[in-house]
Amino acid sequence: MTRMSLLREDSLARYRQTQLSGARAPGYRRNRPCDACTEELPYMALVELDCPIAQPHCYCRPCLNELFKVALADTRLFPPRCCVVIPLADCAHFLEYEVRLKYEQVSQELHNAHALYCAVPTCSTYIKSSLIIDDIGTCPECDAKTCALCKTLSHKGEKCPEDMEKQQLLALAGKHKWQRCSRCGNLVERSVGCSHMSCRCGFQFCYLCGLQMYLCKCIDTARGW
Repeated sequence: MTRMSLLREDSLARYRQTQLSGARAPGYRRNRPCDACTEELPYMALVELDCPIAQPHCYCRPCLNELFKVALADTRLFPPRCCVVIPLADCAHFLEYEVRLKYEQVSQELHNAHALYCAVPTCSTYIKSSLIIDDIGTCPECDAKTCALCKTLSHKGEKCPEDMEKQQLLALAGKHKWQRCSRCGNLVERSVGCSHMSCRCGFQFCYLCGLQMYLCKCIDTARGW
């Protein structure tokens, strides 16, 4: 047998021994801590994110679901992120069904430039496009009808008073220097504080010029920036 053959046989023998003993390549870790709760878990029980660091962050199932739930409860934190935004496709298999469903609903709402909300003040639930028929939206929570044109309670059977009343309202808004959300059209009045406004639709804008927050060049005298 040649020297090359002997080396090959020796390599195969060591490979088989490695497989049988359960040994792993240098640097491989059977367990790793979740970067949120620090519990040591098998690597397959964690989802590794695409964080731009030497050892990307990992989350266990409960912690990942909690991270998503917090972002879904406060749209200012949406989309969920670690060092970077967490793509749903990378971790959907780790998320609870209700969390995935809520994610899709919130994503649709925040990307809707003409979002409609229930006109009942104590409700204000988002009405998705499929629930709007002939410019009348039906609230999925309280079943109230909202006019998609003027955003008030439905006046079905009557002509929408949007044109006249809307102009009067906008004139009043101009007089009092109220600002209008450029995403959903709702009017916002600032009583105190800086010019950073957060509309109920989730859009954040400058109260002075109405542009999306941090895209404007206004100087906020109340805050000094």
